Amino acid sequence: MSIFFKTIGFAGGFAWAFLGAEPAAWLDVRDFGARGDGSADETAAFQSALDEASRAGAPVRVPPGRYRFDGGLRFPENAQLHGSWQHAGYYPGGQLPESLEQEGPRGQWGKGTVFLVHGGEGDAEGRPFITLGDNAELRGVVIAYPGMAWDAERRAPTAFPWTIVLKGDGILVENVAVQSAFRAIRIQKGPGHLLRNIWGTPVETGLFVDGTHEIGRLENIHFKNPRRLGGKAVPEMWLWASQNATGFVFGGTDWQYASNLFCWGYGTGYLFTSTPDGDPNGQFAGIGCDRAHRAVVVENCKPWGLSIANGEFVVGPQGAISGRAARREGLDKTRFLAADSDPAWVVTGARNAGSVRFSNCAFWGEADAGARIDGPGNVLFSGCFFRRWGGPEGKRAAFEVAGGALQVIGCQFNTDAPQFAVGRKALGVLATGNFHNGEWRVSDPGKRGIFRDNVRVDYKAPEPFFKRAKPGGRQRDADP
Repeated sequence: MSIFFKTIGFAGGFAWAFLGAEPAAWLDVRDFGARGDGSADETAAFQSALDEASRAGAPVRVPPGRYRFDGGLRFPENAQLHGSWQHAGYYPGGQLPESLEQEGPRGQWGKGTVFLVHGGEGDAEGRPFITLGDNAELRGVVIAYPGMAWDAERRAPTAFPWTIVLKGDGILVENVAVQSAFRAIRIQKGPGHLLRNIWGTPVETGLFVDGTHEIGRLENIHFKNPRRLGGKAVPEMWLWASQNATGFVFGGTDWQYASNLFCWGYGTGYLFTSTPDGDPNGQFAGIGCDRAHRAVVVENCKPWGLSIANGEFVVGPQGAISGRAARREGLDKTRFLAADSDPAWVVTGARNAGSVRFSNCAFWGEADAGARIDGPGNVLFSGCFFRRWGGPEGKRAAFEVAGGALQVIGCQFNTDAPQFAVGRKALGVLATGNFHNGEWRVSDPGKRGIFRDNVRVDYKAPEPFFKRAKPGGRQRDADP
């Protein structure tokens, strides 16, 4: 007999609660009428199983199969559902699976426990597919949307409600993949939550964390722009997501702990914003994004703010793709270039009054102004790396400071382009102990900054993956 423990979140961390012996009995969803052949709606059978799981304290086991849902599921208090996947996010060659039939060393991605969601098509504000209550658990499933498509008349993707919504304390979501959802996961109320090992190709929003007034944890979450549906390239969807979608959104939170988050190909990688539930704050380690328009946008945060360490952030023009990717997909790459899109690594808004701190992070890609700083708050970059900014003409500064206070200490400016443009309304700028490539170039007409002990080191950096076009021009690739 094995011993069964459960994690319980609290302000100082996680405790282990002894709950006795591991349940000897599991509920099998097939005993409640589920078939798993994808032919008929399974909503009622699953809801009956979840209600019994909450009453009896026994987890629901869902064997491999394809289960169709025309409605939504509500997980009552303590309900647990376990699919067959121990690692649902396998993606060969660095690509998330784009079809349930995709082959790989593990066989077809769709051979495990797969939920096919048909309900809610066309209604983004409708009932979520899964709503999780207090201490609920969801593990080991792939959730797919066969009806996701590009609507040529609306020039937008098909809308669906949120896939998973958390509305309770101590909720666990683990080993889950979400394919081609419109909006993947929302934490609407979730103190003590733990989300771990989640993969997906959400179209509009990956994860929205809000209403969390106790420590919650996010670990190993990976989202990617759904550039293909059913194995076929959908360039309009790719372009739309690269301009309009967001990987991660943080609203009212209280010391959110996040590690190993990543997103690729979205308009905004990470958005921190105010909601009716408050402002965000938290610590973020090993997070990153690639092919974003703007990697980190801070509209506002709590005074004690955001601590971001060991991150990597890569930006480029809206919708930009390389020639290699265009040839692979059979696309005209010039359709995906917006030379005036003003990509940036970091943007802090005019309302941000909090502290934003970056430590040991790398920023590169094809930025115009690398960081645009505004608002009354303080922003710090310590031990960071910056490469490829300046815009098509190479004249924009790595840091444009319209307001607030900025510290840049012990960093490496790898590109020969202006480093600082400081506005007269800036509260102050301190840049010291930095290495820079080429001349030290600062515009500071209001004398708001102190710049000292910065050392010229002329790096010989390799060519970037792709080169920016000048306004009205065409993109030229560095790759063959």
